Amino acid sequence: MHTARPCRYLYCLDHLDVLPAFLRQRCYCRKPGPAMPRRVSQVTARLGVRSRWMVGDSDTDIQAADAAGFRSALVLNPDSTHRRNGSVHPTASVNSLAEAIDQILRAEAR
Repeated sequence: MHTARPCRYLYCLDHLDVLPAFLRQRCYCRKPGPAMPRRVSQVTARLGVRSRWMVGDSDTDIQAADAAGFRSALVLNPDSTHRRNGSVHPTASVNSLAEAIDQILRAEAR
């Protein structure tokens, strides 16, 4: 039987291009910093989740996963090509979120 778990949303308001000025700062929450994935890791560990994956479509997504010690899946979305330069090495490169899920499930089944 599947039981629904509550969703949690974590986000960072800090950004170098925003107003008001007090939000205009660099912080470790923003990608590629590791703070946000590490916070997710703490929450999921309490739920008994041991595997750590991050799925994204940009280099900064993969850099954040690396910084937090996660495995990663890079979705090769044509609309975000400008956010990738080939400098990262994800665990998997896929063409869609569905393919990322399939890759993750296969990797976790081993």
